[in-house]
Amino acid sequence: MTSLSCYANDLPYFGRTAPKLLLLARGVIGATAMTASYEALVRLPLADSTVIFYCSPALTALLAWLLLGEAFGPLTALGCATSLAGVVLVAQPPWLAGSAAVEWSGERLWGTIFGFAGAALAAGGYICIRLIGKREHPLSVAMWFHSAAFVSSVIPLSAGYPEPAVPLTPAQFGVLLGIACGSFGGSLLVNRAFQLELAAKASAVNFTQVIFAYLYGLLLFHDKPSLLGLAGTALIASGVIVVNAEKLLRHYQQQQQQGNGVAAAAAAAAAPSRGGPRWWQRLRAALPGGGGGECPPIKAKRSDLEAEMGRLPGFSYARIAGGEDGGGGAGSRGGA
Repeated sequence: MTSLSCYANDLPYFGRTAPKLLLLARGVIGATAMTASYEALVRLPLADSTVIFYCSPALTALLAWLLLGEAFGPLTALGCATSLAGVVLVAQPPWLAGSAAVEWSGERLWGTIFGFAGAALAAGGYICIRLIGKREHPLSVAMWFHSAAFVSSVIPLSAGYPEPAVPLTPAQFGVLLGIACGSFGGSLLVNRAFQLELAAKASAVNFTQVIFAYLYGLLLFHDKPSLLGLAGTALIASGVIVVNAEKLLRHYQQQQQQGNGVAAAAAAAAAPSRGGPRWWQRLRAALPGGGGGECPPIKAKRSDLEAEMGRLPGFSYARIAGGEDGGGGAGSRGGA
């Protein structure tokens, strides 16, 4: 589907300008994150696996600070810590809740590990997209992701993991086709979002999937949320909001400072200059007398000239200096 879209839009399948190693990293990391999230999905309730996976905004903010140099203030640190605490509550280990915890088993332990690993890998994939930026079309970036996902699926299936491959029924084929279409559209939109927005802001929007996960889990699989799970969800959501709020606040402050600087420069350019252009003011200031009127040598020459010309009958230097027309001056000379 991705290759057909690239062909229809006359796009390079694997990009043109971005480093191929960076595109490959995006594909491999994203495919591994998807595999880890699926491994968590089959071991945990839908809502729990989704919530754990979507602590990725906090991890994205941490990686963006380490790798991209984005700001990481106290509120961001608090948001990351809050999200990690929420993951612990959602996992509900026995040592935390005792008898109130859900049944703990090896499946739940591995599901939690896979879910958190998927979140960390997804954050790494988002950073790769951020580094790629707008140098490549989202379809070209998605081509790397889906190619890596295809290879990473064929190899274990060929080895019989998790089960030997069998022919699909029409119903199973339809379900898998729907998953493929949804994954394609979602990956395309996520790629575009991270090209246009801050890493923390774009990843925070993904957290809305938790709401749908709770609804689908309750309606389709009859997964009843626990109090600890809801509390952990609230903590993760709070952490995402805090991280996002600090990033957006800093971003808008920078925009406002830039806007104020541009407005000040425009006002200074539009303001009328006093005493002529700046170079003229400097030139006048450099002349003897400090630029206050005519300098003494020029003033003296003018006085001598007026004295000489003033001896001519009917001649008036003031009339010429005052800008009267040449006809008046010619008349005076003719009269003389």
